[in-house]
Amino acid sequence: MLSFDHSVLTVDDINRTILFYTDILGMNLVEFNPIGASKPRFSLQFGNQKINIHQA
Repeated sequence: MLSFDHSVLTVDDINRTILFYTDILGMNLVEFNPIGASKPRFSLQFGNQKINIHQA
């Protein structure tokens, strides 16, 4: 069986994007620190799916 792990959004304003997806759509925010990354990254999760957010 094939599954879909995540998609990525590149956005101008991460804070505004997080507020929309969490407050309006009810998604959960997850902060993670990939090995070798200079700063934390963010993911919005709903069930088993997630959307990673990157600054433009």
